[in-house]
Amino acid sequence: MLRDKGTNKKIEAAKKMLAEYIKSNHLRNTDERSALLEAVFCVKSPFDAEDVRTELNKGLFKVSPATAYNNLLLLEKAKILTKIKVNQRVNKFTLTEREDSPNYLVCTQCGKVKPFNNAGLNRALKNLYFKRFNMERHSLYIYGICESCRIKLQESQKEK
Repeated sequence: MLRDKGTNKKIEAAKKMLAEYIKSNHLRNTDERSALLEAVFCVKSPFDAEDVRTELNKGLFKVSPATAYNNLLLLEKAKILTKIKVNQRVNKFTLTEREDSPNYLVCTQCGKVKPFNNAGLNRALKNLYFKRFNMERHSLYIYGICESCRIKLQESQKEK
């Protein structure tokens, strides 16, 4: 797959972060982990384990859902991914942003996650001062019901 130089640089930086995390935690650096890391750069963000597994299955690696999910958790621990808790059973992931702090709208009905950016909100959050705590980055999750689900709910209530 052809990638732009910026994406290639991000992949190389992520590979270094993963290698450091694996070494410091005495884990094995497997070909599957490397392939999964590259796959997260190919799927649309936010994504879940099945999205990454589908991308991996296009190539040489066939992995189980558990393997895909557990490796996504490992990438989260390595600070390469950020986990978004959609509900009690569903987690989605996105690449950890270094510059911009992402904000997300999370639909509690369908699980759709939509990133949004609000410069004023981001500035206000960056300017917060916490005693004895130095904020590196933030993520803000706003849970609610998306427009599509709201319309469906209204229609089902009208039918009653």
